[in-house]
Amino acid sequence: MIFQDRFWVAPNTSDSNPLRRRIKVSPGIIHKVEVRIPGGHQGLTGVRILHGEVLIFPSRSGAKTIGSVSPGTDTRGEAPVHPELWFSGDDEKIEFNDYYDITKDPLALTIEAFNKDEEKDHEFIVRIYILEEWQINPWKALEALTEAIWELSRKIEI
Repeated sequence: MIFQDRFWVAPNTSDSNPLRRRIKVSPGIIHKVEVRIPGGHQGLTGVRILHGEVLIFPSRSGAKTIGSVSPGTDTRGEAPVHPELWFSGDDEKIEFNDYYDITKDPLALTIEAFNKDEEKDHEFIVRIYILEEWQINPWKALEALTEAIWELSRKIEI
């Protein structure tokens, strides 16, 4: 499943009080993330993704850059939001594979974004790719297939 959020951030939206958008998701494993930062941002904006109050993307321990990630560290799942970590850039598509379990509440992600430009709104596009449990666990897939065959056989007998 692909969950997408496309939004604009107003001028003078600070990183200490960013725009917050909540995206409900289905349970599964986040296996891919795309963040599109269109041209014109000139490094004046930033975006990040949280699960509950924990920063999950960008999130690489000791990372210097991911796309144009601000420096900082994160211990995935153990630390609250790091105010210095944001995806930032200009005319960039930041895309990476991951394996983040989102099978427990909250079944939602929060996207935070800021815009230090004093005049222009700026757009972000965020896509989250989630595999359902049956796609990862072959036994779940077999269970689903068995159940579907069972349901079909009951309908045929009626």
